[in-house]
Order: sequence, then structure tokens, then C-alpha cells
Amino acid sequence: MTLSKSRGLSALYANLALTKLGNPYASTALEQLFLSGTPTERMIILALLGEARKDHPLVEQGLNSSEFAVLLGAAKAARQLGSEKYRKSLAKVSVDPHVRALLETGMRDVATLAYYLREERL
Repeated sequence: MTLSKSRGLSALYANLALTKLGNPYASTALEQLFLSGTPTERMIILALLGEARKDHPLVEQGLNSSEFAVLLGAAKAARQLGSEKYRKSLAKVSVDPHVRALLETGMRDVATLAYYLREERL
């Protein structure tokens, strides 16, 4: 079930809040939304996890994504969480040849990704 086919963003916010409170059922529902969502929907979920300062396995999963939007959301969330836990994963992403090539394009959102991948931000 994707966000557009579920109860939308209100369901996402409710599951995120309940996940933050430690509800395992909400965490599972959040994971299901993530796994069945589009790259943009996954990015939204990751961005909200970061804003809520909620560490979740989805962040690490997002850092391993080949989808730009998902990678951007995961990099942002990892930085917002401010955890040393993601230092190695972010470093790995920043030297990936495909990401390096993408960063060299200078496209607008690519600069945002580069910002979150910078080592000195941790």
C-alpha cells in the first residue's frame, strides 16, 4: 500500500509519531509504507524520520539505495540524527563512482546531496 493508496500523509504522520513512541506495530506499518512506496514517498518518510530525530533501520537501507531521491532523504536523515553510526555509510556513499559522477553534474538537488555527504558536518 503506497501513501497515495492509503490514508495518505495523515497515516504516515500517525505511524511516525507512534514509532517515535516505540510502538512496534507502527514501526512495521512505516516499513511497509516505505517498501511499497515510490522513491519520492520513500524520501518523504526518510526526511520525516530525520526531522523527528528518530533513528530507524530505514535510514541505513536508504543509504544503500540506487534511487537519487531515496539516497538524498537518507543522507539528510542521517545528518539530522547526528549519529556517528552513519559516518562510515555516508563516507562510502560519497566515494561511490556513480554518486561522484552525479555530484559532478552540478544539478540543483545534487548540491543538496553533496551538502549532506560532507564529512565535516558530523
